Amino acid sequence: GDGDGDGETETEAPTCETTTAVASNVPPNMMLVLDKSRSMINYSWDDDGDSQSPEVTRWHSLHDTVDTITNQYEQGMSLGLTMFPSVEATSTYEAACLVSATPEVPTALGNATAILAAIPTADDTALFGATPAAAGVATALAHLEILDDGLPAAMILVTDGAANCGAGLEGSDKFNLYDEDLPAIVGDAWERAGIPTYVIGIDIQDVSQSPYTNPREKLDEVAQLGGVPQDGGVGFYDATSADALMLALDEIASSLSCTVELGEAPTGPDQLVVSIDGEVIPQLDSCDGDDGWIFTDPDGALDSIELCNASCDALLDTGELEAEFLCPPQP
Repeated sequence: GDGDGDGETETEAPTCETTTAVASNVPPNMMLVLDKSRSMINYSWDDDGDSQSPEVTRWHSLHDTVDTITNQYEQGMSLGLTMFPSVEATSTYEAACLVSATPEVPTALGNATAILAAIPTADDTALFGATPAAAGVATALAHLEILDDGLPAAMILVTDGAANCGAGLEGSDKFNLYDEDLPAIVGDAWERAGIPTYVIGIDIQDVSQSPYTNPREKLDEVAQLGGVPQDGGVGFYDATSADALMLALDEIASSLSCTVELGEAPTGPDQLVVSIDGEVIPQLDSCDGDDGWIFTDPDGALDSIELCNASCDALLDTGELEAEFLCPPQP
């Protein structure tokens, strides 16, 4: 811009070198783990807060959100998809808990069309099966671990209730008992593999019959074990409307696709100037609302930053930013 050199007369030339580095956003591997159980269409909800507009199924809202999010972020993230249960599931005892051993869509850039082709349409009413969330997460986790490409990885679990279909359970127990494998697998992904699970709950109720439990408590536990819980009443993103669902997915996607590893750290938190296409981006305390950037770990290593809101979009458009490491103030 025309402001080049404006700061030269303010202080004497420092005795250390200012260095500049070009850093690229690193597209993470992101598995969407989506609930397509029967309850996703059995229950309709007022997803827009307008009593005059017709209610829609939970699946309709999720489909619209996935459509928007995948198209927006398919270049910023290598997206993949696992559904639980799979499209082969039926409402029989034998087939209500089927989950594919491999993802319906393996992770790759530019995957929006493939993901939308793999999931039922927004108004499909032929969704069958129970809630084998543990098997869905296990499939997604195995895929991310096989990649082993050194890139950041994460899972987004979206569900409308508590998990059932516990391995080894027979008869009605398969549906009536909560599946404790889900928190165990999510906890293992984070503790052992360093892969976080973001949990989004759609229209989550205080009590359910199949399994007979408190879905809010169970999903909160899963979110806490996943390593990236929300602050507040529950650790999961509590999507009580289509807007809240979109906001939750958008917030997760932007934080994952707009993280930049700098390769080195500035000498202090005030010693970094970030620009995209020659325009300086302001440093913020948090990504709530404003455009700019924050340190990913402000109290730890300052070698990674996250771009916020419109600054995130600018990074996704250009693919790289300039990081200028300033000198510490002279004594």
